Amino acid sequence: MSLWSRYMSWMERKLVPLFTKVGSQRHMVVLRESFLSIISIILVGSIFEIIPGLPGLANKLAPYKAYFDMPFQVTFGVLAVYLSFLIAYNLAGTYKVDQVAAGITSLMTFLLAAYTATSVDGTLYMSLEWLGTWGIFGAIVIGFYSAEIYRICIQKGWYFKPPPGVPPGVARFVQSTLPQLIILAPIWLLSSVGIKIPSLITNALKPVIKATDTYPAFLVMLFIEHLTWFVGVHSWSLIGPIYFPFLIANQTANADAIAKGLVPMFIATFNCYFGGAAGGTGSHFPLVLFGLKSKSKTIRTVSRAGFIPVLLNINEPVLFGFPVILNPIYFIPHCILAPLIRSLTYLLTKAGLVSPCHILFFAFVPNPFLWYFGNLDPRTLFWGPIIGYVLPALAYYPFFKIHEKAMIELERKQGAQ
Repeated sequence: MSLWSRYMSWMERKLVPLFTKVGSQRHMVVLRESFLSIISIILVGSIFEIIPGLPGLANKLAPYKAYFDMPFQVTFGVLAVYLSFLIAYNLAGTYKVDQVAAGITSLMTFLLAAYTATSVDGTLYMSLEWLGTWGIFGAIVIGFYSAEIYRICIQKGWYFKPPPGVPPGVARFVQSTLPQLIILAPIWLLSSVGIKIPSLITNALKPVIKATDTYPAFLVMLFIEHLTWFVGVHSWSLIGPIYFPFLIANQTANADAIAKGLVPMFIATFNCYFGGAAGGTGSHFPLVLFGLKSKSKTIRTVSRAGFIPVLLNINEPVLFGFPVILNPIYFIPHCILAPLIRSLTYLLTKAGLVSPCHILFFAFVPNPFLWYFGNLDPRTLFWGPIIGYVLPALAYYPFFKIHEKAMIELERKQGAQ
């Protein structure tokens, strides 16, 4: 058995089951699904950031900035509020207990945990400080805490039993009352003595947040993302719940800073991370372009079928059709060269050659526009094609020719048979 065969056998026996187990863990799945659910909220808020920042519109729309800030505040500004509900709602669903009751309980608990109010002329104003970006990690903890305690109460029978024959709505609030009191009481006590859970958690995570904004962390996550796809495991299921919350928090923190007239402080952001890929993980669009003119009928057919999806960063046709997955020919360009090339987005931002991303834009749009919509910096329209198309084309071409030659030979033998 060759060295490569032994290596692939080891990955299939050890890494693939590990990746699959981690990615399918209950709380990881819930975290992933919850963040996917707030993408639409983020996109709506991002549109109201993009419009007044577009070239030619900035000066004209400047007097109306306050109106464009309104949707921003009810999307980005209270992102943690939505997340606190979604996490408890989704987790309760995995335990087959009342999802709405668990979600509402978590939402109520989080608002109490983040409660900071000021009285002005007899009117009470609640601060948004911990309801947005900086409250995300607190919302995750509160969501898990609320759902877990709620399901324990229900499963153990620690709730008031509604009398027979009452309407479902009445039964729900009767059943939920005691678990809600049990969940709320500790948070109320902590808040009463000045301990704010979102503040406590965010301050504890500051070293981690700082570490995730470094080039080594950025590069390591890119390597893991490309390796998981290479062995056939969806990268979002593995690193999404671990790393993407930090990228999203970093980018929304940049948005908050710009809204306040401050300088954005984070480089490792969601759009910076995805800004270097053209054609999905691995930057496979050049492969499709090569394949359209290939002498191999198989490669040519796959490339024609995958052209539009890969243009829109959906590269499953290439991953499974060429294939790239578990193909030793593409290990070096996909798992080593592609992540190194994509990491240039971090280095360019660090060097000040492009602006940090602050608009969280996630859609199936071709690069470099995905990167451009993250910062509205025209310089990304120059660097994006180089990182997403030119350099990957140079990296993949010699390996593509090897693959093409092998496929032509295989097709010749099959034709002869």
